[in-house]
Amino acid sequence: MQAKIITEIFSNSLFSLEVSWQNTLIIQTKISLPQKEKILFYSSYSYLIKNNLQKYITQTPINWLDPPLAWHILSQFSQTVLKVLFKKVQFGQTVTYSKLALWINKPKAARAIGQVMARNPFPLIIPCHRVLGKNNLGGFSNGLKLKKILLQLENIKFCK
Repeated sequence: MQAKIITEIFSNSLFSLEVSWQNTLIIQTKISLPQKEKILFYSSYSYLIKNNLQKYITQTPINWLDPPLAWHILSQFSQTVLKVLFKKVQFGQTVTYSKLALWINKPKAARAIGQVMARNPFPLIIPCHRVLGKNNLGGFSNGLKLKKILLQLENIKFCK
């Protein structure tokens, strides 16, 4: 029998982050336009999530400090890509799909990396919004409107 899934919703004035927990691990996050908060403080990490969402509004750099993510739900390739992205691309920085491919020593894997970003189960915590195309914003599974909001909050300049 699988453990119960607990969902919390953290919001600021521009967006919300829905966090789904199973046991002590985050199994999924979803970004959306603002919605009503539902904070249970299920984990001590919930306090950091709430604090980081408020920091976004003030454009203050955030740090996710060793998030309790359910890495085991991902393929080895996805884990590698997302862990490198998490470690190397900080608040206010971006990377292209092709550069990320070089960083993982798979220079021809830019399209595969795009698929990993599209399926990232932990958006915002794993900052797939910071991955851009060479000459465009690239995609964002949560919608380009939200990607633009996040990039603007991080003072990242991009082509409209």
